[in-house]
Amino acid sequence: MSDDEEPEIDRLSRKLAAEISSRGAARFDYQLIVRDLEGVHQPILDAIGKATGPEKGYPHVLALTVAISKGTWESIRFLCFEQPKNGWRREFVYSVPPLARTLLDSLFNIIFMFDNPSVNVHWFLLGGWADQNKAYKRFKQRYGTECDWKTWLDCFVADIKQTEDQLVEITNAERQSPDKPLMGYWPNPGQMGKKHPIRDATRAAFLEHVSDWFYKHLSGDSHLSLTGLLNRGGYLLPLAAGVDPEALYGLTRSNFVLTALTIYVALLSEICGELGLVVELATLREVWKNLVVWPDAADLHRARYEAFLR
Repeated sequence: MSDDEEPEIDRLSRKLAAEISSRGAARFDYQLIVRDLEGVHQPILDAIGKATGPEKGYPHVLALTVAISKGTWESIRFLCFEQPKNGWRREFVYSVPPLARTLLDSLFNIIFMFDNPSVNVHWFLLGGWADQNKAYKRFKQRYGTECDWKTWLDCFVADIKQTEDQLVEITNAERQSPDKPLMGYWPNPGQMGKKHPIRDATRAAFLEHVSDWFYKHLSGDSHLSLTGLLNRGGYLLPLAAGVDPEALYGLTRSNFVLTALTIYVALLSEICGELGLVVELATLREVWKNLVVWPDAADLHRARYEAFLR
């Protein structure tokens, strides 16, 4: 190829950028939903506080999921929507996909637990108890003979005891295998519905959709596979001639933000639906109406929430 011959990818990139800028597609305005979205948080926590479930730790798992997810979403807003003067830089936006991935992990966990609460909530908590025991065993073997570690190790034992007292009922059989759960390890999202079947066909189909369209690419972004490196670091590479860096940045930021927001709203929708929160479900229906101007959110809404929130 001669020096003056334009690479095909540059020509097509410039053409695509021009088409996107000329479409005049509907724009998403976060201010349309910010009050509604913030308003559902405390009622959800209040309802969780009154909820009963198959395990002592059930309301704690839900409450912590909601509170941590809210903090995660607010961190994403801060990185992407606000530009504080003290040290803020544009490249912070490219740290958003791993945060979105944590929201997605929570969405998978909640849907899988709700599919069979009497079994899966215990499984989730048992896995945490086993992780605590496994970590204690490792530290005990390494530091058990050192006096300076005695109090720390005693605290670790007390923490495990607190899990048993306040979160999960451990059977005698399970106590015989403290660092390897009898039910197996809690599945990762890629195993839910495949290696570990989901009873409800609608949930199973939905998680397959979410895995294909959200989980796979967010995993790559988090693990920095080649596609992840390019998605998060492409702005550092030479751009095609004529491609506007400002437009590319704006489009990337929008995609990152809307992906995270869609997952967050889906998570809140699942919990509100499980708890039967009529008022908050109505509020989330209005949130979805504004969010579906983004095609990926519209797909998710059609796949589940259009019917689920009725």
